Amino acid sequence: ALLLGRVYTRTGEADRRLEAFTRATPADPADPLWSAATLGRAEALAALGRAEDALRAYQTVAESGQAPAAWVPVARLQML
Repeated sequence: ALLLGRVYTRTGEADRRLEAFTRATPADPADPLWSAATLGRAEALAALGRAEDALRAYQTVAESGQAPAAWVPVARLQML
């Protein structure tokens, strides 16, 4: 599902992108795919104009310490 999410990112299908990344997100944050899937989900939410949901997803990843670069979109979305 993670690769499918990336395909939908390239084809511009935001709804399907969100679906794919949501399915790909493991429940356990220790899973190596968790941060990539959660970031994909956050990006899809932002692309759909769901800024509040995207902010929460980005914050979750940033606070986990697995993807410190997630603080950049957190800051950007907080300024909206």
